[in-house]
Amino acid sequence: MTDIIQQYEKYIMPTYGRQPVVFVRGNGCYLYDEAGDAYLDFVSGLSISNLGHCHPAVVKAVQAQVAELIHTCNLYYTKPGVELAKLISENSLGGKVFFSNSGAEANECAIKLARKYGRDKAGEAGPVTGPSGDTGPGSGAGSDSGGAAKHCIISLENGFHGRTMATLSATAQPAKQEPFKPLLPGFTYVPRNDISALEREMDDDVCAVMLEVVQGEGGVWPLDQTYLEAARELATRHDALLIFDEVQTGLGRTGKLFAYEHSGVIPDVMTLAKSLGGALPIGATIAAPAYSDVLGPGMHGSTFGGGPVACAAGVAVMRELTAEGFLASVETKGEYMRSLLGKLQDDGLITEVRGMGLMLAIELAEPLAAEIVTQALGQKIILNNTSDRTIRFLPPLVVEEGMLEAVVEFLQTALSSSKD
Repeated sequence: MTDIIQQYEKYIMPTYGRQPVVFVRGNGCYLYDEAGDAYLDFVSGLSISNLGHCHPAVVKAVQAQVAELIHTCNLYYTKPGVELAKLISENSLGGKVFFSNSGAEANECAIKLARKYGRDKAGEAGPVTGPSGDTGPGSGAGSDSGGAAKHCIISLENGFHGRTMATLSATAQPAKQEPFKPLLPGFTYVPRNDISALEREMDDDVCAVMLEVVQGEGGVWPLDQTYLEAARELATRHDALLIFDEVQTGLGRTGKLFAYEHSGVIPDVMTLAKSLGGALPIGATIAAPAYSDVLGPGMHGSTFGGGPVACAAGVAVMRELTAEGFLASVETKGEYMRSLLGKLQDDGLITEVRGMGLMLAIELAEPLAAEIVTQALGQKIILNNTSDRTIRFLPPLVVEEGMLEAVVEFLQTALSSSKD
């Protein structure tokens, strides 16, 4: 055990199960440990380093911005924030952006926006009688509403939206929720791709449906086209917002700039984070024009949100992703990796391949995923498992075909050995 690991155990709260390696440098698709050994990274910081580690364009933008202005506050204007917001807006929903520091914060903003929208709609409908008999816009009727009509949010079982109390309340994974109950009221969960279940829960008390186009932390489960279309229709019919959490799926990961583009189903609100800052912390909540002014002055904030350095990095990221041919190359490499993984299934070594673009997962017949991840680290390959049977692949979008082949070759050997 190195001195760094010992100090972590002494000074850092044990909220992560860390692998026994200390990384000191990154370049492209590789991380380097204290001894200088190179590790092929197929986790990308959980889809944070989508352009690879220390991408030259991001490094250049950050270095230039740090030398000029590191931070002011949101009582004033700076250039990088509006440049990044413009790039996001013009390439997505066309509305306005709120900047924060993480995916959880981006989703927190989306939840608050939806609740405020629901309260506004209740006000338009006229006075509502509250539990105590009070009337007025905002006195809403639900016993768990805290006085807000049209406040319910529907999210999907096995989804993941963050670890703050509001986003954890939207994260329908009992193991993550149980230690922190009671959760926030007003959240309802339905199974993935079950249109009938969603229809049963939809009513005029619902202010939003919140989902991932591909469930990431839940094991890389894409939602069906028909389900996304149904969610859009039901949200529109009940005057609720459709929120797409694209924290992991967005920014090129699935082969499109945003995963919703595969379906053509357009959300009212979208959240981003992870790779947006090229590995610097930044989150973004984007609302379509009709919902861009739901939150007014003083209703939400973030001290560091939209800071010049992170936004300068984000501008560099967006320009790289939207360069001609870049996203097409991601789709091509994703199809190639899927074909390689498909051969493992043909050989009976795995039971399923699923995902989109370079967001892929394999399902094992036996609960060996953690063991395979440990073996991979010993072979200087960084993998990640989301369950005891699921291995997830999130390589940098600049990965080369030979790297894809090397990882699948390792899997072929490791899985074949496990059957002996």
